[in-house]
Amino acid sequence: MRVVEAMDAGPIIHQLSEPIFDDDSASELMSRLSELGALALREALGFLVHGNADEREQLEDGVSYAPKVDRKTARIDWTLSASEVALFIRGMDATPGAWSELAGMPIKFFRPRLVPELESSQANVQTSLQIPSPGTVVGVDPEQGLVISTSSGVVLVREVQPAGRQRMSALDWINGRGVELGQRFE
Repeated sequence: MRVVEAMDAGPIIHQLSEPIFDDDSASELMSRLSELGALALREALGFLVHGNADEREQLEDGVSYAPKVDRKTARIDWTLSASEVALFIRGMDATPGAWSELAGMPIKFFRPRLVPELESSQANVQTSLQIPSPGTVVGVDPEQGLVISTSSGVVLVREVQPAGRQRMSALDWINGRGVELGQRFE
């Protein structure tokens, strides 16, 4: 876009789009967008040099402010819906990283997936039987990871990063006695 005195207000010179897939993380999308952005910049400069840029004004009703994201804002609110928690985790990947506390220790979460229905009849998921509070570990999928309750539904988390440790599969963390059924993330 052309730079003007007001913030993010100049006319658009060139624009490309990129799909966001169901399990894209912010890091994966940022990588693709950086490559696409370089291509778009090269194309826009070509349009400007040759005098055939088709500039169009931005609509003011589409303007939004994105506040700075920091560690405090990256804390997971388990009272959100399962879909909102999964999107939040994907959006905070990898920096600052969506996190929550377990027994006073911060744990970062990565690679979430929604679990449509968690039924006790599922052979591959071990679960507790009580209706849990949001943030409670309700299951372990032996092939995928950790199942955590939210205000409406559950989220499967496939990777975690305990404080002072490397990012790892949730299964490795579970097997290393990092968490048990019924424990609750705050």
